[in-house]
Formats: sequence, structure tokens, C-alpha cells
Amino acid sequence: MKTANQIDWSKYARKQYDDDNYDCLHFACEIYHQLTDIDISDDVFVTCPNTGKRLVNPQKLRDYKPLTAPKTPCFALMHRDDGKTHAGVYIDGCIVHLTKSGLQYLPPHLLSITYPKINYYDR
Repeated sequence: MKTANQIDWSKYARKQYDDDNYDCLHFACEIYHQLTDIDISDDVFVTCPNTGKRLVNPQKLRDYKPLTAPKTPCFALMHRDDGKTHAGVYIDGCIVHLTKSGLQYLPPHLLSITYPKINYYDR
């Protein structure tokens, strides 16, 4: 397993959020894979047939262990009050995630302003 310091973040700094081609779920799965050598993309999201959008698949997420406290690394699913979700990976005290503004690496207490509920999952 790699640590955050062993990831070439410059590769990801150039990633652009795109609703149709590369969103937060793609990014979270790619980072998790880089850290653990485990590809979780088929386990975590499903492509909606009507829109082509990627969504978290609750059925598949049930196979993951919910964590009461985050650990490095784990999948982070952030929830807004309006029901929208956002995905990232918890690493060394922060959640790395991709937004339309680009790559962010923020502690959960700051993200909780926008995402009041954050759930963590281990494979």
C-alpha cells in the first residue's frame, strides 16, 4: 500500500472534472487504485442507462464495511443537504477529491460545511 507522499500528484493536478467523462467517482476510484492496487470502480458506481451519469451503487456499497472513524485510505462519500453526493478518498487526515475547480485535499471538518454528512467505507 502506498502513502499520499508516494503518489505523483502532478498527474492528478491536471485532471479536469467533466460530468460526461471524468467526475469525482472516476477520480476517487483512480486514487484508491493508486494507493491500494485495488480497482473499486465496478464495486462503487453504476452508469445510469438513461443519462450516462455515474452514480454510487448502494447495492454494491453494502459489500463495504462502514467505518465509524476514517482510516488511510478509505472511500469517502459526502452528502449535501439537498441530497446530492460527492466522492473522495480519505488519506492522512484529509479527503482528496475532484471538483469543477480542480483537485482539492481538505480536512473533513472543512468539507462538512458543504457536506454535513460524510460516510467512510473500507473494502
